[in-house]
Formats: sequence, structure tokens, C-alpha cells
Amino acid sequence: MTTLGSRINRFLKDYAHAVVGVPRREVYDNSEKAELRGFVDAMNAPGFLERFNALVSDLLEHDTNTVVRMLSRVYFAYHSRSRWIDLFTETEKADLRKRYEEFDTLVLPLPPDRAYYQGLVGSAPLDPVVYWDCHHLASLHSPERFLEKDLVDAGACRGDSALVLSRLTKRKVYSFEPSRENANYIADTLAFNKVDNVVIEHCALGNQARSVGVVYQGVSGGSTIISSDADMRNLETVEMITLDSYTQEHNLDVGLIKMDVEGSEQALLRGARSTIQASKPTLIVSLYHSADDFFSIKPMLESWNLGYRFRIVKPTNTSLINETTLIAEI
Repeated sequence: MTTLGSRINRFLKDYAHAVVGVPRREVYDNSEKAELRGFVDAMNAPGFLERFNALVSDLLEHDTNTVVRMLSRVYFAYHSRSRWIDLFTETEKADLRKRYEEFDTLVLPLPPDRAYYQGLVGSAPLDPVVYWDCHHLASLHSPERFLEKDLVDAGACRGDSALVLSRLTKRKVYSFEPSRENANYIADTLAFNKVDNVVIEHCALGNQARSVGVVYQGVSGGSTIISSDADMRNLETVEMITLDSYTQEHNLDVGLIKMDVEGSEQALLRGARSTIQASKPTLIVSLYHSADDFFSIKPMLESWNLGYRFRIVKPTNTSLINETTLIAEI
């Protein structure tokens, strides 16, 4: 017979697994510097000021301040020897407490690998950027225009974003995921939630059609595309296609593209250029996977002269970089 203590310990373990980043302290944990290195190298490289100015050009002051604050904190933390650093403003600390009270404490663990929040059953640990911030969808201009549009979920991972996006349209959400394990899990997620307007495509998106190797990063991670000259043993080989070829073949009218493809965003965008030029969909693009993505994606889109307005947003969390996102709207 299990003791009360063992049941409590099991619940606490499940609860910690049910939520990404349950805040233990409202300070930054500086124990892992690897993710900061690329950004610091970019800041120390010749031409940094020009890249910075290109990034913040025509941004609102609030968004420019977001970029400056992020880079300043990265530089300071990288050169600090302290494990715990009090970097966050009182407003950010209040936001963390609010998220804890209104999101983290309302997540119900469903062992072994799912959790419940506000009527949705998703993959544990639940990601606040999906379930709490909802990919910043509430901040978009006239989201009702997506009702009669097709939506693209590039880098679908375990299907959580598809649940949120499926509520925006009467048409279809097209979820692209290169990991077979994740694609199968997405199907189960949709069945759990009785969602029937999501199409799962087990393939990678890029700038050309070819076979690629992907490595699966576990239940809370995505799938990373490996270069063609890498050792392909023990990796999953999948087909890469372009979004342009897919939208043309299936006659899609794309209203929104959300992309979080573990550092392959630039290649995906190049392979979606015709779709973006023709439909001018809202773009929600992860910027945080590399310093090159962070500084290059917005100028690349601007060079296409499509009339987009840009915002750079970062949800309040205890990371300095993670979940920084570019939003582009006409």
C-alpha cells in the first residue's frame, strides 16, 4: 500500500513535469552559458552596430527596448560568474507571479505524459508560450480574418500549437512535423481534444526538395534537421519540401504561418517566398534559435518589399533568449 508521503511526492513530480519553467525564483539561472555564446560573439563581431540598426529599424520604441534589454542582459550574464542574477524588473516579476497564479497552478497533470488546462489536453510539460501567451495571437490585428483562411503550423512538435490555431479558422490547419514519433503523438493529441480540422504532414519544410536527416530531441523538444554530410546512422530520414510547392499543389489560401523549426526558419522562408508574396499571410517566426536568425530574418523579409509591419516580442519568462518572436503583419 502506498503511503500518503509517496503519493504526495508522486503528485509533486507529475506537477513539475506538467508545466514548463514553473518559477522557483524570480531571478535568472546563469548555470548554462552555451545558448548565450553565439549572441555574444555576434555582438563582438565587426559590423554589429550595422546589424543591430537593421534589426531595430522601424520598430516601435517598446520593441526596440525589448531587443536592447535582451542583448544587454545576455552580455552581462555571459561575463558574470554568479549562478543566480537578479536581472528582471519589478513588472516582469509581477508578470511571473501572475502566470504562476493563473496558469501554472491551474495545470492538472495527467500521467504519464499529458496535462490539462482550460479544456485542452496537451503534451506535458505544457508550454506557457502556447497555452498562456497563445503565440501572441490576441495582439494581432483583426484575427477574425483567419476564419476563412488556411493556417500553417511549421514545426508542430507535439501538436499543442495546432490545438490553439485550430480555433481560429473554419478551414484547415496544416501541421508539418519531421519526427514520426511527434507526428503520431499529434494524432493522439487531436483525438483527445476532438479536433478534426488539422492535417498532419510528416515531412520537413525548407528551401528545396530533398531527403534530410532529423534528430528527435525528446518529449519537450522539437526535431532538428541535420546537414546532408552528417552521419545519418540512427537518425530518421524524411522528405523535405518547400511550402510553396505544397500550397500550390493543394491550392491553399494561407492566412497565417507560425514557424518554430529549430533554426531552419531562414530556409523555410526562402522556400515559402512565393506563398508569402501572393497571400501576404501573418508571420509568427521564432528568432531565438541562433544569433544569425535573430539579426537576419527581419532584414531578409524587408528586402522583399511586401509592406509588412514588424514587431519583436518576448514573453515574460526566466530565460534571456527563449521564445523571442518576430511578428509580421500587413
